[in-house]
Order: sequence, then C-alpha cells, then structure tokens
Amino acid sequence: MPRTCLSLAAAIAMLMPSLASAQVQQTREEKVRRDKQELQENDHWIYNDYAQARAEARKTGKPILAVIRCIP
Repeated sequence: MPRTCLSLAAAIAMLMPSLASAQVQQTREEKVRRDKQELQENDHWIYNDYAQARAEARKTGKPILAVIRCIP
C-alpha cells in the first residue's frame, strides 16, 4: 500500500471518534427531555403519578423510590 494511502487512512482513523462525538453531543435540555421520554415509555418506572405509585406499592408490597430532579 503506498505511503500516502496509509497516511490518509491513519488521519481518517484519528478523526472518526471526534466526528462521531460531534454528532452525538446534545444540549443539557435535549438530554433531559430524552431521559424523560425514555422513562415515560418504560414499564419499569411510574413517571409523575404518585397515586399510581402508591397503588403499585400496596399491590406488590414494595416501597416507593421517588426521584426528584431540579432542572435549572
């Protein structure tokens, strides 16, 4: 393989992680909104419904874990 091709391949390999992270970077608000969406869609968590959480806790005999977040 010619030396120029090796140099080009090495340069591309070094740039790939930074290009991938540039595409993945999100604002704090985007991350929080994505997190909220995932929790709301997940059957494992009860999001923002204390009455439902209490009913589920009574039914299963398990305690409630409440997570309170402040988004400035």
